Amino acid sequence: MADELHYQRQLNKRVVAMGGYARKWSTRFTVGVPDLIWVLDGRTAFVEVKLEHVTSLKFDRKLEITPKQALELAALRRAGANVAVAIVVKRENSRDAFLVIKQPPEPREVLRITGADLDNASPWVAPLNDCDALLRRLLTR
Repeated sequence: MADELHYQRQLNKRVVAMGGYARKWSTRFTVGVPDLIWVLDGRTAFVEVKLEHVTSLKFDRKLEITPKQALELAALRRAGANVAVAIVVKRENSRDAFLVIKQPPEPREVLRITGADLDNASPWVAPLNDCDALLRRLLTR
């Protein structure tokens, strides 16, 4: 079963394939920084990636954003940065996976994801294997 790091690499490859710059931003000396940095056409996004495994599309989950992650994301947003939480929703026993982009919560707020978030009418949801337009929308907002 693929883990969160697998999907981080997959998303980074897609950004690079679009002509952008993508790196995992991690260090064992800094806690709470977003997982990824993406740059495309001069626009930068700091992205925290979460992986949710679901058994059906009827679900309601609270996502684990640590207090330090929430503080770092809020500080970046206050400084004018483009920040997001990219949630990969993987259905068990299926090849289907979806990418959902959400604004990160303020410190002490809860970030939730539900089956309703996968509604195809949302501009912030796409099948993971066809998410280039969604990534570009994130990087140009």
